[in-house]
This record gives sequence, C-alpha cells and structure tokens, in this order.
Amino acid sequence: MIKSYWLRILFCGIAAAILGFLIGVVTPKQYDAQLQVLVAPFQPTMGGQLDPAEDSVRDILQTSAPRSVATQVEMLTSFGVIKDAAEKVAAERGKTTTGESDELNPINLQDKISIAAAKESDIVTLRVRLSQPDLAQLMANEMYIAFDDKNTRQSQDSANRAIQFLTSQNKEIQKQLDAISSASATARQEAGSPNIDQQIIALITQEKDYETQLQAARAEQVAASARDAFLRGEMKDVPRTISGGTSQAESPEYTKLLSMRAEAIAQRSQLLGRYFPDSELIKEYDTEISALDSRIAKTERYSPNVKSSTSPNPTFTSLQQELYIADANARGSEQRVASLQAAVDGLNQKMAKLPAIQQKLNDLDRKKAVLERISEIYTSKLETLRVAGSSRRSATQLVTSAFGNPRPAVPNFGLNVGLGLFLGLAVGFLWAIGTEAKRNPIRSLGQLNRLSIQPCYRVIPELRSPLRGLNRPPAEVFDSLLVNFVRSEKKGYRLGVVGVTKSAGATTAAINLAIAAARGGYSVLFVEAEGGNNAASKLSGPGDSNFGPGGSIAIYSGHLETPGSGPNGLTAASQGKDLIVYDFPPVKNTGDAFLHANQLDEVVLLVRANLTKSVDFLQAQQALADAGCPLVSVTLSRAQDQSDDISALEQQSDIRSITPQA
Repeated sequence: MIKSYWLRILFCGIAAAILGFLIGVVTPKQYDAQLQVLVAPFQPTMGGQLDPAEDSVRDILQTSAPRSVATQVEMLTSFGVIKDAAEKVAAERGKTTTGESDELNPINLQDKISIAAAKESDIVTLRVRLSQPDLAQLMANEMYIAFDDKNTRQSQDSANRAIQFLTSQNKEIQKQLDAISSASATARQEAGSPNIDQQIIALITQEKDYETQLQAARAEQVAASARDAFLRGEMKDVPRTISGGTSQAESPEYTKLLSMRAEAIAQRSQLLGRYFPDSELIKEYDTEISALDSRIAKTERYSPNVKSSTSPNPTFTSLQQELYIADANARGSEQRVASLQAAVDGLNQKMAKLPAIQQKLNDLDRKKAVLERISEIYTSKLETLRVAGSSRRSATQLVTSAFGNPRPAVPNFGLNVGLGLFLGLAVGFLWAIGTEAKRNPIRSLGQLNRLSIQPCYRVIPELRSPLRGLNRPPAEVFDSLLVNFVRSEKKGYRLGVVGVTKSAGATTAAINLAIAAARGGYSVLFVEAEGGNNAASKLSGPGDSNFGPGGSIAIYSGHLETPGSGPNGLTAASQGKDLIVYDFPPVKNTGDAFLHANQLDEVVLLVRANLTKSVDFLQAQQALADAGCPLVSVTLSRAQDQSDDISALEQQSDIRSITPQA
C-alpha cells in the first residue's frame, strides 16, 4: 500500500515543511529571559505539648513559613505578582499595560510566562518571552522582586500579628495575677496572719496550753465541788449556837478579815475564767489575799469580853466560812472551765478554717507561679519577635539573576520545518489510508485466510498462459483445487466455480479444472452457466481420447432451471459423469451461484488479488453459507507477488496428478 501512495505522502510532507518555513518567516521574533530561584519547601514545626496561646503563636508564624514548591510556583506566577512587575516595567520603559494588544498587559503576559520545577529539586526556573531580550530580562527581575516583597510582607505581617497576640495575652495574664494577689490578700486577712504556717504552729501551741489549763481548772472544779459537798455534810451535824457559861466573843475585826479574804478569793476565781493566772489582775488579787492572810494571822480571834448568854457556834461559823470560800472557788472554777472551753472551741474553729485557707493560698500561689512563668516566656518571645519583626525576610533566594537570550526563541525554523514535514507525512499517510480504506482490496493469502470462515491454502498466480490448450496439462494449482473431489469418492461430484468480481478468472479456472479431471481419467460435464464465455469452442478438440484413458468432457450450455422444478436437460446430461463443473457468473453481477449452492458439493470462490474488496468477499462468502453450500474453497486468483505465500504453494504442490480411485 505504501508503494502505491508514496508520492502522495512525500508531496504532503514537502508541502507542509515549506508551509512551516513560511510561517517561521512571517512570525514576529520573540526572545526568552530566565532566572532561577531557590525556594524553601514547607517544613512544619511539630513541637511538644503547648498551651493554646503558644499553639496560636506557632500557627501565626507558620502562616509566613515557606509553602510547598508548587504553592510558591503558583505565587510566583500569580496575577498580582505579574501585575506589579508589569506596572514597574511599563513605568520604566514608557509603555502601557491596559490595552488589549499591549505586550505588558498582565492578561497577555500570563501566556508568555513559564515555570520549570523538578520534583526532586527546590530550584525553580522562570522564563519570560517578550519581543526584546532586555525587556524580557527586566520583566523577569521585576517578577522576582515582586514575589520576594510579597513573601517579606507576609512574613512581617505574621510577626506583627504574633506580637499583638502575645501583648494581649500578657495583659490578660497580668489581670489574672492581680486577681490572684487580691484573693491571696483576702485569704490572709481572713486567716489573721500573713504566714499561715506560723499561725497554725502558734495556734497549736496555744491550744495545748489551753488544754493543760482546762484540765487543771476541771480538777479544781471537781475538788471545789467535793469540798463544798463535804462542808455541807459537816454543817448538818454542827449547831449554829452554843448556850450557857461564859465565853469569849469572836473579834469583829477578825471576822471582817475572813469575810474580805473569802470575797477576794471568790473574785479571783471569777477572774480566772477570763484571764490567765499570770495576768496582772490575778496577781493583784493574789497580793491582796496574801496581805489579808498576814493581817488575819496578826489579829486576835476572840475579844477579851466575857459573856454568859447564847453565842454562835465557832465550829459552825468556821465551817460556814469555809463553805463560802468553797462555793466561791467552785463558781470560779466553773467559770474558768467554761472560759477555757470556749477559748479551745474558738481555736478549734479557727484551726478548722485554716487548712482550706492554706489550700486556697497554695492553689493561688501555684497559679501565680504558672502565670508568671508563662508571662516570662511570652515576654521573651515578644522581645525576640520585636527584634526579628522589622528584619524578617522571605526564605527564597535568587540563584541566577535574569539573563536575556540574544537568540530569538521564536521562530524556530528547524522546529517549524521538522514539525511541518512530520505533520505532512502524517497527513499524506492518513490520506493514503483513507483512499485505501475506500478500496480495501485483498492483497495476500494471509489476509484472505483471516477473513475466510474456513482457512484454505489456494493461490492461482497470474499465469502467462491461462489455458495451455487441450493437449497440455494445466498448471499444478488446478490439480490441487480438485483435492476435495478426489477424496470424496462420490459419483457425480458437483463443483461450482464463481468469482466475487468480474475478471477474477472463474471461466478459465473452470475450464482448467475440467481439463485436469479429464486428463486424470474422469468423465466431466462442463456446465456453462454464464453465457458469452465461448467455453464450448475452447473445449472442442480432435476427440475425447486426447484426455487420456477413460477421460472425456461433455459440455452443457442449456438454461439452468430453478431448483425443485423437476427433471431437465442438465439432469440427463449429468448421468454417468464423475465430475460436474459449473461455470457461474460473478456474484457481483448475478445471484445464480446462490440459487444452486445447496445442490452443489463444493464451490470454489475466486478472489482477485488487489482488486476484490474485503466487504464484497465477506458478503459473498456469507451468502453461500446461508444458501446451504456445504463447502466453500476460497482461492486467491491472479496473484502477482507470492513471496508471502510460499507455505500455500508448498501445500498445494502436494497433489501432482489426479487419477481415478480404484
């Protein structure tokens, strides 16, 4: 196929190459400028456990951290960066950026900017293509400056936002510290001492002292109560007065001193309920009682006056005085016990409140320590951010400054011509394929066998002498076409020969088959179903003996009746014949072969090489099968190049001669 259309393919290739060259001539020149940028890929800070504020600061700072290479490439070629760079270049060169046809229009520039970034590299190559090399170089530089400024501003803005956030957090922490200090002062005021631990120790010591005094007071109370009960029991048996005789009267001064002493003791006992024994009031009463004891010891108990009347019983009076003192001591001890018990209860209540106050103070102190530590960390970070915020830069670096290539990138004549030639050849090839698709002829036996229902190995080459005459044997290929007849052992074997298209060689093949069978000693009836072929004149000879012993050819040129119409002349002519060869007209002209296909034993379907279309062959083959033909032998006829059919020729040469079966 390529051999048939190579001029067409070559013409298309040359024409397209010339067209590509002409396009390169009329195309305006464009120049490239490129620079390389080292971008830092994003590496998040994982860190340990942080409080929410530190997490927020880290998130704010990481917003300004380098992104992935793909993200930075998108930022480098973003509309904002291109617009800023284009405006600077336009202002410097005196150009405009608003017109639709302006070279520095950001919308137009987006189509003239390309980025190359390898996955395993952090270096990004920026290319800008404009009408002048210095203009492209300036545009590439300004794009990098705008990109770097955008990264720097973003980094500084993030640092400032972190500073503002930490400042607000420090203010909130200071408010919490002030609230904690106020709560601590209130708790210490409630406790009554700035040092709770020392106060607890003092209260415990005081409580132990009170417990000791309470036990002593209770012992005194028990002793006083026992003394009171004893004296009252004694006084029951002692009379108040005694009568008769003379007696000395008790001195009034002595009695007064005893009464004063008893009253002082009673007062002292009462004061012991409120004061400790070492207080000044108790000591004054102790001094007064000691003075009264001294006066009583110096005063005469009885006066020198002698009386003979009834007088108080001195024993009763003494017991009465002791009872008065015992009662006073009992009351004083009772008051002292109650006072000490109240003091102990008060201390217990106060001590019961102190642990909660101490726990509260401890919690406040811990919170204060934590907040002070956080405040110190935030203050340190603030100082660092304040220092770094003003000088914070982007992480990108310029590896290679912009370089304008003086050689134009557009037009590329080699690329235009090569691409045009390639496209032209492709178009020419597609053109040839389209033409070939319209024809789609069967060219080889291999192609034919792929299309046939039952593969066969039959090729009738383009013979110099298609019909050698009646006295010479036909080509060996015709002997091979009779192999099914020879093997069938059937009397009256009906063999039809038909071509798919005209000039397939069906009549020549049928005549050669008849001659080959007759020369093999078989009686043959040649049925001329296609009129005008003059088969009768070609088969008429000097006699049947020319075909060998027992072999003969008879010719039937009558009309073929419709199958099933009853006996006719062909039936009578077929009597006693070994082989009946039908010469049918091409299937593209008439359908006689299909009408009689079910009455035949075999049909040899001839496909002319390089002429018969595949679709015509497939239709004819399927029509014969549908008509009931038991066997269709597909044969490639008039084949000129048989280099790819060597196996077929070898197989068809297996049958060299035909002889009747015994």
